[in-house]
Amino acid sequence: MKKGVKIALISVGGFFVALGVFLVIWFCGASYPHFDEIAREEFTIPGMDEKGVPQGLTALPENEEGYDFAMSCYMADDSPSRIYLIDADTDTSKYITVTKNGKADTSHFGGVACSENYLMATSGKNILRISLSDALSAENGERIEITDSFNTGLRASFCYYDSGKLYAGEFYDKGKYDTPEEHHVTVANGEVNHGFVYVFDCDEEAEGGVVDAIPDQIISIRDKVQGFAIYEDGIVLSTSYGLTDSRIFCYPNVLKEEADDTFTLDGEEIPFYVLDTDNLRKEIVGPSMSEEPCVKDGRLYLVFESKCVKYKYFNRVRMENAISIALEDLD
Repeated sequence: MKKGVKIALISVGGFFVALGVFLVIWFCGASYPHFDEIAREEFTIPGMDEKGVPQGLTALPENEEGYDFAMSCYMADDSPSRIYLIDADTDTSKYITVTKNGKADTSHFGGVACSENYLMATSGKNILRISLSDALSAENGERIEITDSFNTGLRASFCYYDSGKLYAGEFYDKGKYDTPEEHHVTVANGEVNHGFVYVFDCDEEAEGGVVDAIPDQIISIRDKVQGFAIYEDGIVLSTSYGLTDSRIFCYPNVLKEEADDTFTLDGEEIPFYVLDTDNLRKEIVGPSMSEEPCVKDGRLYLVFESKCVKYKYFNRVRMENAISIALEDLD
């Protein structure tokens, strides 16, 4: 055998050995001891075997039909996006598709929220409202026409409803998911937040469900936020992108405090709050592809897209179930 050929074969062999070692470490080396200690396995995440890609999660008010949560997802085959209604006690679910002027929505459906009478889902800059009673009583797979919608004024990647307030926020990743330059704010330690959350005052009877298209408050948030949750004592950001570990950032409820500044929007001065390392309470590292969280009965619930058909072959940890964490463990 010629020397050059021998060297080439050794090089190729060495490459495949190194690749094999990397893959073994990659798929077997994931470890999240603190996450595993505090996280509790909950209901099966629906839709993933049907090419659903989970995105949003919200708790539902008590209802006769027995559904506890709603989860939004887009479909990897570009079929109409879905909202799944989940009975956590029986670990069963059904889904609805959403139409506007008779046409089914196929957008990202990055977030879902629920008020007393409406489900709300993000679709581009808009939040769509769907009758909650219609969704609860619908047959599996039924199409439901929206009641109305409103333009949030930003790319609404996620949303959350709590105590008469609707929160709509944006996801930032440089180059692929950019945000307006005026949303880029230098915060503690010289870091830069690139995303905003708009806080709207809600009125169920108003067009689109909000009192005014101008937000009452604005929150500056870090990059790669997939979802936001707020409760009496805290705010939680779920961050992830690609195959890297997810991170759950826990803060005090800054909206109960004095605003850090004001932000001028359409000529109005809006109270402005910042979430950064100065007020960070805790950071929890977990498996990749965490999505939107919600709060129910003293626990934070969280879904993942890591086991959906689109991504499952690349992930080290494929999360089949939602998890929950006691709110006291977020402090």
